[in-house]
Amino acid sequence: MAEPIDARSCSFVGTHEYVASEVTAGQPHGSAVNWWDYGILLYELLYGRTSFAGSTNQRTLRNIVKHPLSFPPADATSSPARHLIAGLLAKDPTVRLGSWRGTADVKSHPFFSL
Repeated sequence: MAEPIDARSCSFVGTHEYVASEVTAGQPHGSAVNWWDYGILLYELLYGRTSFAGSTNQRTLRNIVKHPLSFPPADATSSPARHLIAGLLAKDPTVRLGSWRGTADVKSHPFFSL
């Protein structure tokens, strides 16, 4: 394993729509925030918007903490893609895809075997 998965920080930087749930909640955070960001990026690439966007920055941050992940109703995206994004956007960083073995967890996801 190359990346440090147990280092912690309390910084708050970045675009509101990409801020991980634990950062938004003011909790210490580690490298799992990077997997969250990757999930937000994939969601935005597939759907043209971020997953928790609100009408203001405050609403966006509230959505990140309080609203469940949802996908557009007329979703033609593959099930493995949705499953990958859902794993990356798990609000609990201890169960987030990539939080245990880093890149190895993510690369072994079925989405990448397509």
